[in-house]
Formats: sequence, structure tokens, C-alpha cells
Amino acid sequence: MAMKDPNSIFQNLKLECAGVIDSRKDSVCKAEWYCDHTDRDGDVWVGHWWGDHTMTAGKFEVIHGTGKYTGATGGGTSTYTELKPGANGFAITVDNGLIDLKR
Repeated sequence: MAMKDPNSIFQNLKLECAGVIDSRKDSVCKAEWYCDHTDRDGDVWVGHWWGDHTMTAGKFEVIHGTGKYTGATGGGTSTYTELKPGANGFAITVDNGLIDLKR
């Protein structure tokens, strides 16, 4: 994961995600997935993302954390732009939100 701020604690997080995208011929689309975000210290926060064709941006929430992310809360919105379609394609997502770390 790359951030606009190179000093962000979220810079270079490792993501492992699993989810479902239900896309149909009539342009109806729903998506839901979960991602583990592991930082350089090995601490993890788990995010839950969801969205559908009626939304201008998807939504996400923090649902679990370890280490510095224990007790973290928050969430926000996520926009998706496909850069190259197909089986070997790729896309970019831009997430905007707040994660409140309990210290």
C-alpha cells in the first residue's frame, strides 16, 4: 500500500484480502471484502469494505486490530478506478477516512 504521505504509519502496509464481487449483465453489482493490513512492526488492522452500483463510493470500517491497532475504530469511503481490465488487470483505490487508535 502506498500513501501520499511517505511518513504515514500506513505507508507500505502488506494487504491480504478476500471477498466477493457479484457483477451481472444488467449493470447490477455488489461487492464485499475483508483485508488484513499488516504494518512494518507486524501489527494488523482488519478492514471490512462494501459497496454496490448505486453508491458513488464504497464504504469501509475497522473491525479488529492487534498491537497498536487494538481497540481501533473508524472507517470512511473508498473509490475504485480500473486501470487495466481483464484477468491480469489492475486498479487503484483511494480511501478517505479516519482510524482512531486507542493509546
